[in-house]
Amino acid sequence: MREQRLTAEHLPMAVQLARGVFDRCLRPMMRSAESVRYFEEYVTEEHLLMLMEQGRLMLWGIFDQGRLVAVSGMQSEGHITMLYVLPVCQRRGYGKQLLRAMKSYAKDSLERAVVTVNVMPPEVNMYFRQNGFRVSNCLLPMNAPFVPMQAKAAAEVHYEVKPIPEGWFIGTLVGGLGLCMMAVLTYMISYFM
Repeated sequence: MREQRLTAEHLPMAVQLARGVFDRCLRPMMRSAESVRYFEEYVTEEHLLMLMEQGRLMLWGIFDQGRLVAVSGMQSEGHITMLYVLPVCQRRGYGKQLLRAMKSYAKDSLERAVVTVNVMPPEVNMYFRQNGFRVSNCLLPMNAPFVPMQAKAAAEVHYEVKPIPEGWFIGTLVGGLGLCMMAVLTYMISYFM
C-alpha cells in the first residue's frame, strides 16, 4: 500500500477513522477531560476542512481495497497533528510509512529541518521513539497531558531497481559453495591430523 494525499472528499472517512481509533484505543488512557475535548474539537470535518483550505494542514491516508485504514496530518509549520491506524491494520508498517511521508514532505515542500509532535497520551511515546523521535527540550508542568517530541525531517529517497546480470547470480552461488566446501575440507583435514 502506498500513502496518498487526502482531499476534502476524503474528510468524512478520515474523521470517522480518527474518531474510531481514538475512542477504542486512546480515550481510556486519556488523563484529562481537557485533552479529550481538544481532540473532539480538532478532529471534525468542518475544522479540518478550514485548515486544509487555508493551506495550514495536509492529510495523508493509506487505503486497503478502497477502504481508508490509516490517516495522518501535518500542519504547515511541520507539526504532526494526527496519526491513526485501524487496530486490525496495526503492526503492518502503515504508521511508519505515514511518518516517513510527512517527514519527507516537511523537508522537501515545507523546507523544515525538524518535525514536531505532541504525543498524547504520553504512554504512546515509545512508538515515536522507535521511529526516530526524541523528547524536545522544553519545560512542561508535572503530569502534562502530552510529551513534546521532534525528529529530523528527511528527504524522500528513491532507489532505482537494477536487474542482476544473469551470470552474476550463478557465479556467486558457485563461488559461495566452493568456499563452504573448502572450509569443510580444511576442518576435516585439521580434525583428522
